[in-house]
Amino acid sequence: KFLLTLLFLLLSLISVIYSYNTFNQYKLSNHYNVKISFSKLLAQKSTASDKLRVKLLQDSPQGKKNEILMVSKAMWLNVLLPKKLAVVVTDEELEALNKKNQDALINEINIASELAYELDSNDIIVIKRKIGSNGQLFGSVNHKAIIEEIKSLYKQYDNVINSKYFGVVSINELITKQTQSDSVEIIKSNELINEIRKSGLYSIRLKIHPKVN
Repeated sequence: KFLLTLLFLLLSLISVIYSYNTFNQYKLSNHYNVKISFSKLLAQKSTASDKLRVKLLQDSPQGKKNEILMVSKAMWLNVLLPKKLAVVVTDEELEALNKKNQDALINEINIASELAYELDSNDIIVIKRKIGSNGQLFGSVNHKAIIEEIKSLYKQYDNVINSKYFGVVSINELITKQTQSDSVEIIKSNELINEIRKSGLYSIRLKIHPKVN
């Protein structure tokens, strides 16, 4: 009876040890799986957020001033941030910037349209220069001189005239021709010229803004 009791106790002890080991293995296995799953989640988050939206504060190899672009975190931490070349732009800031830019563009188009109307209404601009006896100018009137003359007449539209869009597209000489009824007919020459070298009438085509015809 004593031996049977001892054998029973030994079997119980072995059963307890086996159960404990099994539980520890299960616990370790689950802990390992959870750890792997958590690591995968972190990796996914890292992959999804390893890019940053930034606004450039000055011209750089990455782009032009005020340009908004996506860069890697390494680029941000190692180059842009230490050199103070950019700032991070949040989704809210991006939305606000887009609205601000849209409002500015609408205002820009409205002012450009007003200038186009003014130029169409007052379609003659007189540019005064010294001329010789043969009608030839001392010097010439080029695209820059024409724009400067327009600026002096329409100072309230400086922002439009100084923009990258504004400029002279073409210059054509206008030829006056007397008809049989003694009236004067004005014909636009098909020949384009780069600058004006003699007195006379000229047709000048301007570009004001991409959204304004």
